Amino acid sequence: MQGGRKAVLHFDLPLSPNRIEQRLGRVDRFGAGDPIKTLVLSCNDNEVEQAWVDCVIDGFGVGDRSIASLQYLVDAQMDQLQKDLFEQGAGAITALKACLGGEQGAIRKELRRIDQQDELEALQSEESTSFESLIDLDDDWRRVRESVEPWLQRGLQFVRHVQNDGQPGVEEIVRYWHAAGERATLVTAGTFRADFLGALDTEMRRRHQNRPTTQRYGYRRQTSVMRGTHLMRLGDPLFEGLRHAALMEDRGRVCATWHWHPDYKPQTDAPDLFFRFDFLLQADLKPALELFADNASAASRDRALQRRMDLALAPEYLCVWLDHGLQSVASSIVDTWLRTDDGDDAVDRLHRTDLTPAGWRRLRNGVASDLLRDWPDLIERAYIAARRHIVDGKTLQERTGAAVQTLKLHDASQIARLESRLATLKGREQALEMGRLAFEKLLSESLQQGVHKPNLTLDAIGAVFLSNQPLFDA
Repeated sequence: MQGGRKAVLHFDLPLSPNRIEQRLGRVDRFGAGDPIKTLVLSCNDNEVEQAWVDCVIDGFGVGDRSIASLQYLVDAQMDQLQKDLFEQGAGAITALKACLGGEQGAIRKELRRIDQQDELEALQSEESTSFESLIDLDDDWRRVRESVEPWLQRGLQFVRHVQNDGQPGVEEIVRYWHAAGERATLVTAGTFRADFLGALDTEMRRRHQNRPTTQRYGYRRQTSVMRGTHLMRLGDPLFEGLRHAALMEDRGRVCATWHWHPDYKPQTDAPDLFFRFDFLLQADLKPALELFADNASAASRDRALQRRMDLALAPEYLCVWLDHGLQSVASSIVDTWLRTDDGDDAVDRLHRTDLTPAGWRRLRNGVASDLLRDWPDLIERAYIAARRHIVDGKTLQERTGAAVQTLKLHDASQIARLESRLATLKGREQALEMGRLAFEKLLSESLQQGVHKPNLTLDAIGAVFLSNQPLFDA
C-alpha cells in the first residue's frame, strides 16, 4: 500500500461520490509514489451505469481531484439526483454531469468560491489584532469627538447645534450648520451641497435654503443606534466630504508661524528658522499592479492588494524637524519651542502667530530678508534633506525589513495551499493551477518589493520663525 505504482480496480461504482473517494484514499496518499491508475468495470448495455461512470469522472472529477472540500455541494446534488432518478432515469445523471462539469460548471464555481474564501481568511494577520484594534478605537468615542469637533468648529467654522430631544443623561446628538456672514464657514455653500450631499438633511435644506445643515450625528455608537442617527466615523459621507475638501486646497497643509518668548535666545539678530515636514509612509502598490497590465483597472482588486500590504506595513505619518542648516532638531527643542499645541513640555507664555500675506511681506522686507532671499531654493533643499533623513534612517530600514518577513510568512501559507492542491490535480486542471501558482509567486515578490521600498509622500510642510520678541516689534 505504500510507495511504488498502484492501480485501483472498481468492480462497481456506488451511488455516492464520497464513498468512491474514500476507496481511492486508501492507496492515494501524499508521498505514496506515482499517481494512482483507476479502472472501472462497467456494462456497456446498462445506460444508467454508463451515465454514472461518466458523471463521476467528468462531472464530479473524482479521479482528478479531492472532493472533500465540496461536501455540501455533493450532498445537495446527490439528494436531488436520488429524487430525479425515479422520474428521469439515466437522463437525470446526464443532466447532473452537464451541470457539474466544465469551467462554468457547479464544481468549478464552488472551488473558486472556496479559494476566494481561503484568500480572505489569509488576509487576517497571524495575531488577529486588527479587528481588536478597530473595536478599541470604536469604543474610544471621546477621542474621536475631541479630534473632530475642533476641526469642524474652530478650523472650518461650522456652527454646532445640540439636540437633546428631551432625553437627559444620554450622550448629546449634534448637527452642523453652514454659516454665512462675518464668521462664514470656510467651505463654500456650493461645495458643501455638492461634496457633502450624503451628509445633508434634505428636509432641513428645504426649510433653510440659505443655511444647509447636516444630518443628526452621534459619536458614541450605542447612542447613535438607539436614537437612529448617523455615526461620526471614517467612511461616513461627512468625513468623505471633509477629506475631499482638504485634498483640494493647501490651507493647513502649507503654513508659516512666528513663535516668540522673551527668554528665547536666537543665534543672531534675525529669528531662527525651522522647517517641519510631514510625510505619509505607505507600501507601494505599483510593482504589483504592473502584473495586471493586460487587464482593466479594478478598484476592488487594488483595495484588496493594498490591504494585504498594509497588514505588513501599516500606513504612518512621519514628522521631520530641520533647522536652517538642514540638520535634525532635538526633540527637547521641538517640544519646548516649536510645537503648535500646548504640550506638557511647552514653555509658559510661548506666543504663536500665523503669518498672513502681510506678515510675510514684513518679514521679507525686514528682519528675515536674508533668510527669504533664496526661499524657493532653500525649501527644495530642505525637502531633499528631510526625505533623506527618513529614507536613510535605521528605523525605516528595520520596519520595512520586518514587514517583508511578515508578508513572506503570510504568502507562504497561501502558496503552500496551492502546491498541496496541485499535487491532487491532473491534466488541464493541473496546468491551470500551475499557472495560478506561478502568478501567485510573482505577485508575492511584487508585494514584497512594494513593502521594501514604500512610497514616501509629502503631506504637509511648515516653517517656524522663532524669536524673543513679537513679530511687529521685530
